[in-house]
Amino acid sequence: MAQFYSAKRRVTTRQIITVTVNDLDPFGQGVARHQGKALFVSGVLPHEQAEVVLVEDKKQYARAEVKRRLTDSPQRQAPRCPILASAADANNNMPAFRFSSKVNAPRWGD
Repeated sequence: MAQFYSAKRRVTTRQIITVTVNDLDPFGQGVARHQGKALFVSGVLPHEQAEVVLVEDKKQYARAEVKRRLTDSPQRQAPRCPILASAADANNNMPAFRFSSKVNAPRWGD
C-alpha cells in the first residue's frame, strides 16, 4: 500500500537555555517550564538551576540534557563509593535518603 502522508520532522536547534527545576517526574527526571511547555531534564534535582541543551522539542513537551549545573540542591550528596560515582546510572548523584523516599513514595504506594 502506498504511503501518501508522512509527518514533518521537527528540526531541533540545539538551543541553550537556563531553567530552574520545580519537581521530579516518576522516572527521576527534573521537570521545569519553558515557553509554556513541560521540560524534562535528566540529572537535576528540584530547586536547582542549570544550563540545558534542548535535544527534543514536541508540541506539548521538550527534553533537554544538562550542560552545566549553576546551583546545587541541598538534597544532593556526593556518593561514598568511587565506583558508584563513575556509574552511568548515577542520574541524580545520590539525593539524600529522606528526599528520595519522599520522591519514590507515590510509586511504592506508601
